[in-house]
Amino acid sequence: MKIRSVTYNNRKKLFAIKAKGKEWFLPYAKADAQPTAHDPIVNIYVDRELAREGFTYTLKSGREDSLLADQFLDYNKDPGYLRELLRYNLTLKPRYDDKPLSSADLQAIRRGLDDIHHGRVSTLDAYRRKRKV
Repeated sequence: MKIRSVTYNNRKKLFAIKAKGKEWFLPYAKADAQPTAHDPIVNIYVDRELAREGFTYTLKSGREDSLLADQFLDYNKDPGYLRELLRYNLTLKPRYDDKPLSSADLQAIRRGLDDIHHGRVSTLDAYRRKRKV
């Protein structure tokens, strides 16, 4: 997801990015280098070195930090992002599991069922319980 612009709001204590025609927010508390009244943001820009998928900001003290668009999607629980993350985790699980996934489970992962799409299922065990697979 390419970030078009980034702003910050000291009164609400959050960062805001515009991407995909939407605006996403992330509170200062989720950042490693947190801006404060005594250490405010001096410079903020969409970082081309991060392929415009993140931004970098500098504090008055000289501390610098970068945040990625995925952090915003994760915090705001974007259904598309959560579906892709769950699909990734479900495809990794057979590598570390004693028993492999059944063909029905693999087909469900490929199809991206509605439960997975809407984030109603968080693990494969929950999926099996819900669908009685």
